[in-house]
Amino acid sequence: MNVTSTPGEQLTAVLSIKIDQADYQPRVEEALKNLRKKVDMKGFRKGMVPPGLVKKMYGTGVLAEELDKVLNQELDKYIKDNNINMLGQPLPQVNDQQNVDINTLGDFEFNFEIGMAPKFELDFLSNKTVGSKYKITVDDTILNEELENLRKRFGKIENPENTPVIDTDVIVVKLQELENGKVKEGGVESDTSIAVDMLSDAAKKDIVGLNAGGTAKGNIFELLKNKTNEETAKHLLNLNDGLPEGANEQFQLTVEKINRQTPAEINQELFDQVFGPEAVDSEEAFRNKLREEIQKSFDNETDQKLGYDLLEQLLDATPLELPEDFLKRWIKHSNEKPVTDEQIAEEFGAFARNLRYQLIVNKLSKDNNITVSPEEIKERTRQQLFAQYGQYFGGMDVDKVLGEWADGMLKKREHVEKTYQEVLDEKLIAFIKEQVSIEEKTVTLEEFKNLNKQETV
Repeated sequence: MNVTSTPGEQLTAVLSIKIDQADYQPRVEEALKNLRKKVDMKGFRKGMVPPGLVKKMYGTGVLAEELDKVLNQELDKYIKDNNINMLGQPLPQVNDQQNVDINTLGDFEFNFEIGMAPKFELDFLSNKTVGSKYKITVDDTILNEELENLRKRFGKIENPENTPVIDTDVIVVKLQELENGKVKEGGVESDTSIAVDMLSDAAKKDIVGLNAGGTAKGNIFELLKNKTNEETAKHLLNLNDGLPEGANEQFQLTVEKINRQTPAEINQELFDQVFGPEAVDSEEAFRNKLREEIQKSFDNETDQKLGYDLLEQLLDATPLELPEDFLKRWIKHSNEKPVTDEQIAEEFGAFARNLRYQLIVNKLSKDNNITVSPEEIKERTRQQLFAQYGQYFGGMDVDKVLGEWADGMLKKREHVEKTYQEVLDEKLIAFIKEQVSIEEKTVTLEEFKNLNKQETV
């Protein structure tokens, strides 16, 4: 058995594997011998089919299978022994079709094209790159908006009687199909809730001011703003396929109940609900602590942006040549469903960028011994589960439950890979931050939002 490599263009090579008959014949004979024990054929006892007949019927298939095993073993061994950082998988040469026949054994030669990763250095980390860490100013407008949101969140829902509908109410209504201005017998009906601020301007004029029991009539598809007919039929009438054939669009709306949220008072009860019992004891202290919490949230958001920006800068500052022609052929060859050259060309840019990113991450991790252990993956899983379900753990053995749930999640390959990448990215970003200069810039919330918009354009 002999493997030789011939360099190709653009980070490719052709591996030629010569297989002598002596390399595979004993394996084929052993495979046929074992197969004979399992063959069940009419006219013969199981395992007693003549060897010649087994060879005639199954020999070529067994030969092809054993040659494939030998080829894979030799390819893997050669790539490992020569420390080849391969991209994709080896592609058999298109014109390398050989006659594999159990009746004409001999020597074989197979050729495979491989794509190789480029060698590169991460100069980005040695050039004293500057990263921008934004500091969002928590002004009084932001503080007051958050305060009003909390007042609504911890407010009370009331059902006022003999009080007309106002803009901020949610109304419980009955919708009934009309015919000649009257409720149609056997027509479409529905009971649902509607936030008044979701009504169209025309509908709002008819409904705001009604008391419970009041009615309004109109076209059902003109009731809500910014909704298609299909969306209206689904959400208000629970009809996935629109109105039935022959149904009218004119409906009567009857206000059955008014739900009105009364914002919470700014007092000790609200302070305790938001921050816990006696954490703050005055409106001034409450507003100061609320400002601190908002600032923490903003700091986390801007810190995430810093990490994202640094990784993007690292990628942009590290141009890598790729064996693009080979990769396009490999994508087409390995895809389960047929793909056209046009589809590959359209999506290749994103694929190549992701591949370059992965090569950089792998080198950065390897060169600096940045690893993720199974224990870290499990701990992150436990944290995620607690954040999502912790409020339901009252009276339970939290450690035991989290451990059992985490063990279940860790059996899912997709979850493990996703969590591994999350933890690794965090470690990589932390490492990069230590290598570069961080410049803090104070911005308003609007300015920060505009920065993010510019990046998505």
